[in-house]
Amino acid sequence: MRIAIVDDNQTFAENMKYVVEDCLRSRQEVAEVRYCVNGYGILGDVEEGRNYDIYFLDVEMPAIDGLELAQRIRRLEPEANIVFVTSYEKYAVPSYKLRANYYILKNEYRQEVPLILERIWQKWQEEKERTEKDYYVIENDIRTHRIRLDDILYLCKEQKYTVFHCRKGTYRERLALNQVHQKLPQERFIFVERGYIVNLKYVSDLRGQEITLSDGENVCYLPLSRQLAAQVRDQVALYWRKR
Repeated sequence: MRIAIVDDNQTFAENMKYVVEDCLRSRQEVAEVRYCVNGYGILGDVEEGRNYDIYFLDVEMPAIDGLELAQRIRRLEPEANIVFVTSYEKYAVPSYKLRANYYILKNEYRQEVPLILERIWQKWQEEKERTEKDYYVIENDIRTHRIRLDDILYLCKEQKYTVFHCRKGTYRERLALNQVHQKLPQERFIFVERGYIVNLKYVSDLRGQEITLSDGENVCYLPLSRQLAAQVRDQVALYWRKR
C-alpha cells in the first residue's frame, strides 16, 4: 500500500504521517507513507506511473492547490482514493464535485483518519470478495491462472483432468469434474451429463438429448442425459425467467 500526504505545513504533514503509520501498525499493514509540502512532488510521481492508493490533500497551498492537484490526479487515476484535509468547511462542495472520497477538518484529523482508513480497507475487502466470486482460480506447481466465470462455456472430464472450454481458449486442471463443480456457483453451472457441466448463461436451446450453447460467435452441441433431462429443463427455464 502507498499513501501520500500533501500539506504545505510541514509540522502538520509530519503529524498526519505519524497518525497514518500508527493506524497501519495496529493492523499490521505494510505500507509506504510519503509526505510532501509541495503538490508538484506527488504529481510528478503520478505522472511517472508511481501511483498511490490514498491521497490526503490540503486545499489551500501555494503553487498548486489541493483542488487542482486532485483534478489532475483524477485524470491519471480515475479510481484514486482522495481525502481532503483542510481548516475550512467552505471547500466541501467543490471537493465533492471532484469526487473526493472524504473531507475532514484539520482539527478533527486524529479522530477522523483512523475511521477513514477503516472505511477504505472495508471497501477494498468487499471489492476483493466480489472479484473472487467472479473468477475461478486454477493453481498448480507451475502457474496460477484466473478464469472469468462469464467466459466459461462448459467443462468436461478428460481422464484425470477437468477441461475448461472458454470463449477464447481452453484450460486444464488436474481435478475431478465433481470437485470442480463444488467450487463453482451451482445456480449457474449444472451437470447435463455425467461428463459435462454447462454455464446456463450460454444455453440457447434444448432438443431431445442435445443441449446447444452459444455466445454469439461459438456454438457448441453437447449431450443431455436422459436421467437429467427433466431437471436440466427446469433449471434452464428458471434461469431464463430470472433474466
